[in-house]
Parts: sequence; C-alpha cells; structure tokens
Amino acid sequence: VSMVATMNQSAGYSVRDENLQLLVGQTGIAATKLRPAGRIELNGELYDATADGSFIDKSMPVKVIRVQGTYLIVTQAS
Repeated sequence: VSMVATMNQSAGYSVRDENLQLLVGQTGIAATKLRPAGRIELNGELYDATADGSFIDKSMPVKVIRVQGTYLIVTQAS
C-alpha cells in the first residue's frame, strides 16, 4: 500500500515562485525579533530568517547574506 501526501493551499501550505537566492544582498526590516530566528520583510513580503551572529531587534534594518534551506540568513544592516 502506497500513501502519497500532497501539500496544497487548502491544507495551509504555500509555494513561493521566486528563487530565494535572488534575495541575497537585498535589505529589509526585521518584522519580529531575530533571536536568532524570526521573520523579516523584503519588498512587502514576509520571509523566515535567522540572524548570523548577534540578535536583531524588531524594526531594525537587515541585509540578506546567504540562503540556508528555506531560511534567509541576515545581518543587521548599517
């Protein structure tokens, strides 16, 4: 017996069309505290992110430095 699971929008899953690698180098705002994981806003979209190094407070500017799986790795932008 084979069981196949599908991930569809009605079950709460979502698919992003964009390639996360294209976001490397862009700056945005921390939508939540990054301690070290949280959410950031880039171009009006929310993304899961992890701070590289120190924690980042909400509303601080962040810069995407790399992608790890489905997470954006960010540092605090100056």
